[in-house]
Amino acid sequence: MYSDINQYVKTCEVCQQSKRAFNSKPPPLQPQPTNDIFGRWHMDILSGLPTTKDKYKHVLLVVDSYSKWCEAFPLRSEEAGEVANVLYREIISRYGAPRTLLSDRGRNFVSNLVKALSELFNIKRHLTSSYHPQTNGACERMNSVILQALRAYTRDQQDDWYDVLPGILMAYRATPATQSTDYSPFFLLYGREMTLPIDTA
Repeated sequence: MYSDINQYVKTCEVCQQSKRAFNSKPPPLQPQPTNDIFGRWHMDILSGLPTTKDKYKHVLLVVDSYSKWCEAFPLRSEEAGEVANVLYREIISRYGAPRTLLSDRGRNFVSNLVKALSELFNIKRHLTSSYHPQTNGACERMNSVILQALRAYTRDQQDDWYDVLPGILMAYRATPATQSTDYSPFFLLYGREMTLPIDTA
């Protein structure tokens, strides 16, 4: 009887999907190679933050796929106009137009305005499949890094997140091994490590 139960559990689809795998082989990776810095950006909106005194309550995160360089822009709304404005003024005008822009299927990202901006600069749009945020893993990881740091630094004054966000980004950009290389995003972008207060003391 024990062997019958064991065999049933091994072949039960629900059992296999719900139990923790100990010796299972991971499926082969489907990498999305990127050839150069700023060739592919990942984009997401971090919502649910306390409203600041300047009425900011969202953050537009944009992460470079190659270097993991991250930009974070406070937003007052999630509307497509504000997203497209920040995308043009802060990303495209400073770093050039990426070849690919990856985001979820939020209405602000699939709007006609963002679509027109992408067409104007010949940017290929890749959208994640519904209910599968892992496709946009670079932004999802950055979301958790920023939220964890904000919780640590704004325990008493949670609506001060706007003021500590630049320091969080600075720390992230200067931290080695934040991705598969042993270099910081700053080093991959500028070819040297960031000068920090400890270096000048």
